[in-house]
Amino acid sequence: MSPPSKSRTNLLEGDVTKTLLRLAWPIIVSSLFQTSFNIADTIFVGRVGPNALAAVSLTFPVGFFFFAIGNGAAIGVTSLIARSIGAGDMGKVSNVANHSLLLIAILGISGTLTGIIWGRNIFELMRIEEDILELSWSYMRIIFAGMGTMFIAVILEGVLRGEGDMKTAMRIIAIAITINIILDPILIFGLGPFPRMGVAGAALATVIARVIGCFILALHFIRGRSSIKFNLKEYSYDSSIIKDIVRVGLPTTISMGAMSISMGIINSMIIRFSSFAMAAWGVTGRLSSIAFLPALGISVANTTLVGQNYGAKKYDRVESSAFIGAKLAFLFMFSIGAIFFLFPDLLVGIFNRDPEVLRYGREIFRITTIGYGFIGVSILMGGSFQGLGRGTPALIVSLFRIGVIYLPAAYLLAFTYGLKTMGIWIAMVLGDVIASLVAVGWFTRTINKIRSDYRAGELAIAEVETASSRPSDTSF
Repeated sequence: MSPPSKSRTNLLEGDVTKTLLRLAWPIIVSSLFQTSFNIADTIFVGRVGPNALAAVSLTFPVGFFFFAIGNGAAIGVTSLIARSIGAGDMGKVSNVANHSLLLIAILGISGTLTGIIWGRNIFELMRIEEDILELSWSYMRIIFAGMGTMFIAVILEGVLRGEGDMKTAMRIIAIAITINIILDPILIFGLGPFPRMGVAGAALATVIARVIGCFILALHFIRGRSSIKFNLKEYSYDSSIIKDIVRVGLPTTISMGAMSISMGIINSMIIRFSSFAMAAWGVTGRLSSIAFLPALGISVANTTLVGQNYGAKKYDRVESSAFIGAKLAFLFMFSIGAIFFLFPDLLVGIFNRDPEVLRYGREIFRITTIGYGFIGVSILMGGSFQGLGRGTPALIVSLFRIGVIYLPAAYLLAFTYGLKTMGIWIAMVLGDVIASLVAVGWFTRTINKIRSDYRAGELAIAEVETASSRPSDTSF
């Protein structure tokens, strides 16, 4: 195993803001590529018709649920690799990487089978119109068939990010998404010799691009371009590694899964008012993902930076990383939210210019953007907890936001108080603001306790060493 590279060693020293931005920008660019694809995909699907747009919007919570599982595992892997590198235990780093392959196999097989067997039933539970249900299932059954490629990509990217290599994933994602965007119009509209597949063509383009991306990602490791080596001949199953990954990743999976379920519930509320509202919700969701990019990028970078410094017991630097990252995320998301607030018709009109879709889009952006900066803070605090190897606090804050504030308030405001869709958007902002304040308070208390316990331990060791160095009393 090669020693840590200079770039990774520098994560333990230097200016925190510059280090965070240096780590974050490839992730932000990667996410921008992904979001660009999602936007292009939505534009193409929107040209098929409002029902197609609504149908694909309804698939998002289902696909997000399975992504949550893979992302949880990836975050657990990233955190453990980062902490092991910070502690200088490179042998453990290699074994964690080997265990990630086991996770890929288990999740890939189980995810694909689950989706193919029970996927349609999930959409039937939403009680949506039959024609929209058929469109949703024609899209999602292809995604389910290629589900394994998603788990491969997400978890191997987690391995790269644990060592501080953010650029490789960026390049591979850029290639895959470029292929996806090229294939989208060809397969959706049936250009050239290809048949017109509609929304199913969008799904097939996604799967093909993922397969190519996974192949390139695998070659990166096979050709030895990473300092982390997969050596299955020396693989030794270690339950403590799996437990550590699960301890950090499972809360994230549950949190994202809860978000997915809540999105499904919210979708069922919105569709009761109007399919135009559902179409606008899908469009604004795609656009909102742009606002989240800086926060998500800084959060992933922060998980690595916090993890390595936590492993090296540099707790002041851990705290600086968390709060500097939170300030940056708030600033970026607030600024983008202001643009959405000021120009909603222009942005929504890129996808669909139906007057009702524009009206609902305007309503959504004029309310939800108020909470954007607070969402950024919550995202950063979650990444900071993951870097510490503590996923439970982020989970509890997320469940509190969804189950205690967002869903109950959305139902009460929309149906009991008659605010309809406007009540749903207001409830979202309430949840975002309150959850961010809780997350900041919890992290502050956690890092203060970690620092206090460490100093107490150092003091105890010093007292023991002082006592042992004193000359013994040999007088008679």
